[in-house]
Amino acid sequence: MLSTKGTDRFLGSTSLTCVLESPAQGRVLMKLEPSDAAQLAESYRVRVGLAESVEIAVIAALISSPGRVRRIDPDRQELLLGALPLYVLKGLGLSAGTLERLTWLGIEQVGQLRAWKKPQVTAYLGPEGKGLLSYLFGPHRTQLGRYSPAPRISAQLEFDNSVSEPGELQQALEELASQVAVKLGSRAASRLTVVALSHSLELKATRIAKAPLRYVGEITCLSLLTLDDTHAPPLGIDALTLELSGLSRPAKQGALWPHKERLELESGHVVEVYRSLESWVLSRISD
Repeated sequence: MLSTKGTDRFLGSTSLTCVLESPAQGRVLMKLEPSDAAQLAESYRVRVGLAESVEIAVIAALISSPGRVRRIDPDRQELLLGALPLYVLKGLGLSAGTLERLTWLGIEQVGQLRAWKKPQVTAYLGPEGKGLLSYLFGPHRTQLGRYSPAPRISAQLEFDNSVSEPGELQQALEELASQVAVKLGSRAASRLTVVALSHSLELKATRIAKAPLRYVGEITCLSLLTLDDTHAPPLGIDALTLELSGLSRPAKQGALWPHKERLELESGHVVEVYRSLESWVLSRISD
């Protein structure tokens, strides 16, 4: 289990496994060997929990530290749950208000809450209790689905010689922006990534758009800022890739009075036809 704010960045870059899930922003579930888990924690400076089930791995990650792996073996699972401070459940959906209510009852550890029966937990905690049942009592899940990456749109441009001049790079990004804008169609993107290849070194940067990206101009502007984030231009760029993700189809607001607007349009058409006929008749009379 991986706990990180950069979920989308991680999902787009990881090549460790294709058996993973992302149930919520900032949380990734994966099947990993211990050595890979340690490498992952250190590379991304995130909290990683390692266990045989999803629920225990999530709890292990919550009590881990950034850059470290917390491993919970099956024979230590019951001991962990019994001694776990109750506030850890805030990472699983327990609200501060509910935590305070339980504290008033003298419940400070998860083991004390597990002494309750399932109907008692759901009756007292409501929807929050239902979300905690699998963590408190099981059954624990051990299987993960296969990750399907979100759709992305990209365009690439290669240069005959390394380019570092701002004017040439802007022109290249305008061309790439035109290509991805055509591929977008009626959709919009919320995230833009620029990948610059410089002397066989791949330099990458991503920005989140303040407003949905749809048009060439706004895509070009954000791509120029993102290219600066890569720090690649002074080195000379051999190839550029522009990628849009976070795709959506913006909702369109319908007219309040579509029938009235249609009548006005039709009336205008009738008036134009009438005027044309009037001009034609007058011209015939004058002849």
